[in-house]
Amino acid sequence: MLENIMLLCIMFSYEPGLIRRELPFGESKKSSKRSLYRISDPFIRFWFRVVAPNRSLLAESPPETRLSVWQKNKPSLFAQTWEELCRQSVPLLQKSDSPLAERGPWGPARRYWRGNSPEWDLVARSLDGRRLLLGEVKYHAQRATTGMVQRAANALLRKGVPDIPGCKDCDIVHAVFFPGSTAPGTRCPGAVKGKVNPDLLRFHLERRTLEMMR
Repeated sequence: MLENIMLLCIMFSYEPGLIRRELPFGESKKSSKRSLYRISDPFIRFWFRVVAPNRSLLAESPPETRLSVWQKNKPSLFAQTWEELCRQSVPLLQKSDSPLAERGPWGPARRYWRGNSPEWDLVARSLDGRRLLLGEVKYHAQRATTGMVQRAANALLRKGVPDIPGCKDCDIVHAVFFPGSTAPGTRCPGAVKGKVNPDLLRFHLERRTLEMMR
């Protein structure tokens, strides 16, 4: 463990951008003490999550064992990267045909957390200051079904609205984010009458949106 920390410090001294300071949405960099520090590079994150703690096992085991170590960690690594991509995409939505583009344009998105209150994967404010976007991000290897989208939507709505200074009078826009396409017959939860908020939107970050980020 100590060896990994020392290695991370050495890497950071050569490339400060490998570690980023993360603040809750609405918090000032100068005044906030509620910050987290995260490894920003997906490959370095993979190394410290998978390789570093299993070096002996990986070196002395057959390919099947090494593959099982990767398969065990893959979902969480993919989910974290997908969540970051969703937040990065929000200011770019005005260039897409996403239904969220009509509610924007949007400023930069962040996570939001405070004490024992619920956490939001994605929070952003429209540039005109009138709307607040609250997002739930889900990663699944298989294509999303109506049930999966509905459960994510309900979980998001149960959280309520975060108490963010200056956003009390904003119109709330909810969205759940799934990668890729949906299974045949999947319905947007906003179209399921009586089950979820009619303002709820489902947004899929398609490959063309990812291309705009490069």
